[in-house]
Amino acid sequence: MSVTSEHRENPGAETVMEWGGETYKLRVLLHFDIRSSDERTRRRVDRFLYGCREVREIGGSRKVYRYPGLIERTEGRHYGQSVVILSSSAADEAFYFLRGMKVRCEKVEILAPDWV
Repeated sequence: MSVTSEHRENPGAETVMEWGGETYKLRVLLHFDIRSSDERTRRRVDRFLYGCREVREIGGSRKVYRYPGLIERTEGRHYGQSVVILSSSAADEAFYFLRGMKVRCEKVEILAPDWV
């Protein structure tokens, strides 16, 4: 296993590792837990992470507005129910947002295949 020289020269750079001919990047697995009865918080977290679309009628024509969420903007991945994989900086942003919403969450650093 080797860390690329890019990371050694620039400590703020993304960690990339090679192992068995495959490339892996340092990512963060973020799990959050929202009570099923708390629909308001669930909707706000979903909009923040996954984004939303709004369709409006303006002057008789239909206009669609897209607002990308954190996952799309940072090339993260939805991994499962209430679990996402993000870069370190995006995970920090999500973690502080969730904590601000008083949502229980936990983050764990992982090595993930280079899917970005």
